[in-house]
Amino acid sequence: MYSHFLKQNIVVDTDTHLSYVGLLIRFEEHSFLLEDVLIIDTKIIKIPVEKYLIECSEHGFSPSRKSIWINANKVISISLLSDIIVI
Repeated sequence: MYSHFLKQNIVVDTDTHLSYVGLLIRFEEHSFLLEDVLIIDTKIIKIPVEKYLIECSEHGFSPSRKSIWINANKVISISLLSDIIVI
């Protein structure tokens, strides 16, 4: 189901105040493994998340974690970082 996202930078939106940008390495029934991960805390950033993601897509991003497992039960959506639309 997620095989077309493997080895690509993705955006993971969750039902918490955290979103993730990173390279999808592996997915299992209940979790996703990302490497070179930027964790975005929407309570802290001062610009809209979409604008922040556009900047990540255009200019790259600095990871804050080498790798992280994300609980699939918390995931709302997954998209390719390259699919961010710049208007």
